[in-house]
Amino acid sequence: MNTLELIKEERERQIKKGFDSQHDDQEVYGELAMGAIVRAMPDNYRDVPIVSNAFLRDNLTLGKVFWPYREGYKPSPYRKEELIKAAALIVAEIERLDRLDNS
Repeated sequence: MNTLELIKEERERQIKKGFDSQHDDQEVYGELAMGAIVRAMPDNYRDVPIVSNAFLRDNLTLGKVFWPYREGYKPSPYRKEELIKAAALIVAEIERLDRLDNS
């Protein structure tokens, strides 16, 4: 399977999980693009500490700061699959913007 087919397959998987156009249209603050950025970030950048504080439960890292959702920050190691997920999120954001332009 070539890269574009893998991205299409990942986007279809996301849609089956409920991340369809109706869901995506509610993401009006760039969440899809920010999620893609974090997924595309290599580990050595994603894991850069931003704040280390004894009062915080977890140390904040660059990836956690940019992750657009309260929950669900479960990064996989940087590899092709993460880039495929990032690309599918970019496709979702482009499709969302297209729907806005056509309304």
